[in-house]
Amino acid sequence: MGPPGPPPPRRTVSGATLLLTIMIGVLVIALIMAFFAFRAGGSSAAPPAGSESPVPQPTQPSAGPSEPTAEPSSSAPQTGVDPLINGWQVVGHQERGVVYEVPAQESHHWTVHSPTLISGFEDENGQPLVAFSGTAAYAYEFCGQGSERAATGTQGAGEPVDTAEFAPQVAELWAHSRYDSDTAEAQVTVGEPQPFEQHGLTGHYVTAEATVQEGTDCDPPTGVVHVVSFIAPDNEDDVYNFVLYADTGVDDALDPGVIEDIIGTLRPREDA
Repeated sequence: MGPPGPPPPRRTVSGATLLLTIMIGVLVIALIMAFFAFRAGGSSAAPPAGSESPVPQPTQPSAGPSEPTAEPSSSAPQTGVDPLINGWQVVGHQERGVVYEVPAQESHHWTVHSPTLISGFEDENGQPLVAFSGTAAYAYEFCGQGSERAATGTQGAGEPVDTAEFAPQVAELWAHSRYDSDTAEAQVTVGEPQPFEQHGLTGHYVTAEATVQEGTDCDPPTGVVHVVSFIAPDNEDDVYNFVLYADTGVDDALDPGVIEDIIGTLRPREDA
């Protein structure tokens, strides 16, 4: 077996401003429109009014990761929120009124990034496919820069949408962005959305399972994406997504029980 191949491409941006956060939220809608138009054989959808960001075609990602512009934090950001699970790290974003938790860094190999860091995947032209913030990563850089076995984060839709329709679309887009290879699309199966009610949040929850085709030594054989789309607790005219993707079929895969516990801590910051 040859040396490990490069990890999937990642795009990280530090010092995110409120304007950039809003633009990322608007991009979520535009990217999904472009993705499904492309898969249906149509042309790329135009971005919503007011969006200054380009809408990329969902082409295969480039072979290498982009350089990160900020170092991850080795401990949880100062959210000022006590964890529900003793010893876990509380993760949040200052522009969204939600938090969640991940296991402790020292014993469970979790890294919590700066709350201003935006992370995601880009296409071969450097255009964003998906992005989120308020992120954490499991087994960070296990196979070189930008790699991880699992990651979590939140993103805003930028407008009110039907969460039952939106959650499966978000899950499929993230599954392809994470698990497509340079030469082949992953086989993705999206489950049925389920009603989600927790800590005052309401929306829908769905999973997407991916089978990697023609991956590198760093890639898993399979992966899963969990998405919770819910009405923003601080803005009824917006919908937020909590996204967790995790490699499966490998010895160091994230335990499904831990994934369930992480999702169970998702809550409004004011209720934390």
